Formats: sequence, structure tokens, C-alpha cells
Amino acid sequence: MIAALKKLTRQLKRVVLSNKADLIGIADSKVFDDMPASDRPNEVLDDARAVVVYAVKYKNGDCLFDEKWWIQLEALLTRIDKKLTSFLTERG
Repeated sequence: MIAALKKLTRQLKRVVLSNKADLIGIADSKVFDDMPASDRPNEVLDDARAVVVYAVKYKNGDCLFDEKWWIQLEALLTRIDKKLTSFLTERG
């Protein structure tokens, strides 16, 4: 079971990083048990067992004022979301 989880984690990281994310983290949803109930992952998805977070770094602070950059970022994050959703859905 542990080997299968490690393999799934490696594959998941590969999917996210190969789609131009710069950082990915995966945590057991129980890590958030000390947070207010309304902020826990299980508030969004009842049967959540893990939380996946990924990030894309920006070149410099100037891009924060560039509308084109925001549009590109949204497209990138949407693509990563779709790839991640597809990957996880295929694995049940």
C-alpha cells in the first residue's frame, strides 16, 4: 500500500511539474484538523484524504501589474487543473 501511494505521489508530481508548475506539495487532509472547521479541505470535499497545492513563480514584481501576465497565469493554472483532474479521475 505504501509503495503504491509513493508511486502515485511521484506520478502526480510529474504531471503537475511537466505542465510548467514550479512547486508542488501534497499533504494528508488531517494536517488541517487544527484549523477552523470552515477552512478545512473536508469543508469543500467531504471525503478528501489529501490536499494538493502547486505554485507558479513569477519573474519579478512588475508582472503583477501586467494584465497579459494575469491572463496567461489563469490559462496555465486552468491547464494544470484539467491535467491533474484527468490524472486523478483515471486512477479513481
